[in-house]
Amino acid sequence: MRYILVKVIAFHLLFLVLHYTYDVLPYRAVAVFASTSETVMQHMKSAFYAWTLVSVGELAVRRDVWRRVFDANLLVNLLAPWAMFMWYLASALDLQPLPTVAIEILYANIVLLVAGLGLAVLSRDLMRAHFSRASRTVMIAFYAVFAFLLAALTFETPWGGFFTHP
Repeated sequence: MRYILVKVIAFHLLFLVLHYTYDVLPYRAVAVFASTSETVMQHMKSAFYAWTLVSVGELAVRRDVWRRVFDANLLVNLLAPWAMFMWYLASALDLQPLPTVAIEILYANIVLLVAGLGLAVLSRDLMRAHFSRASRTVMIAFYAVFAFLLAALTFETPWGGFFTHP
């Protein structure tokens, strides 16, 4: 349980740091990793890189099971951005707009906490799995493509509502 709690707290804190870093340091290089707006894609980017940083930290600490930690976190890292969609649960339940900014911030942090908890549990359980070299290669390729798209689409917003603030 301690393992999960530490991971959730680290993910939450790193997400918040990445969410607000660009506000303090508005440089193009920072924009590659940090949120530049309140769009869904930018929140997905913060989740993606927050989990990457958590994973790097875990790899440094758990070198005895390096391969299993790497594989489990790599797969979960591909899921982390999509966990941000839980934000839309309030919309699906016809609860948005939320009545105050304070409630919206509280709701956002609860969603982030629940997402982090789910990701940490998945990561822990996936460490028991054995992934083939082909699976690892696919996950690395997906990670690289997703990282590239997050960076490229930060500077060139394509057509479509998914990438813009409603």
